[in-house]
Amino acid sequence: MNPLVEGALKGSLLILIAAGVNLALRRRSAATRHLVWAAAIAGALLVVPVSLVVPAWPVGLPQPLVRLADVVFEDRQSPAAGATGPAASLEIGKGCRATARGRRPRVAPRA
Repeated sequence: MNPLVEGALKGSLLILIAAGVNLALRRRSAATRHLVWAAAIAGALLVVPVSLVVPAWPVGLPQPLVRLADVVFEDRQSPAAGATGPAASLEIGKGCRATARGRRPRVAPRA
């Protein structure tokens, strides 16, 4: 994803969190609420430069979510059925792959 788009999404999320915190702090002093807004705006401005300097930290899905993704994507038919190449498959998580060519076997329930 484009770093500017990713930064805009992260910055928007930060501003949204600050709005929620300010809503919770509505009975506090204006200085406290101002500090929250100032920190959120400063953080939103620093998201893109910091993300370009700091190395990426990939986070995998927990194992129960990987199994759930297997089940969800098993029944879906890809719009590019029969296609090959990188667009023909979707990486879900570690060791999990849903392909457009065929179905994966159902995940066996735990005993």
